[in-house]
Amino acid sequence: MWKEIISDSKNNSFSNTVSKIFVFFVVNLVLSFIVFTTPPQLIWNYINYYKAKNQLSETYITDVTGISTKTNKASPRFYFNFNGHSESVKASFKYVKAHEDFKKFQIRLLIRKGVWDEYLLEDWEIISKW
Repeated sequence: MWKEIISDSKNNSFSNTVSKIFVFFVVNLVLSFIVFTTPPQLIWNYINYYKAKNQLSETYITDVTGISTKTNKASPRFYFNFNGHSESVKASFKYVKAHEDFKKFQIRLLIRKGVWDEYLLEDWEIISKW
């Protein structure tokens, strides 16, 4: 591969050679990313799902900390804190609009514990605080 690029550089311009080398590195970077991230992620998700499937479901109730009603590419979401981390769930635009005053609502999560404090969300529901 390198011999072809170098030998072609004698016949081609400098910018053409640099662009070929750049494309070569970008293609290898993308392929490396796909090969080294996708299979481990799929394996991890399967193991976590299998472990969580064998656990009992837990109900967790927490306050809704925010909403997103963006109408662009991002889906509307409800935001909440779970185990010290900000998390979100997707919802329809109409459902988010119906609960626009999010400070009056809580979210009830039906979850199963997986591997290393990873959780599998089975179901969720927005409920009134009072």
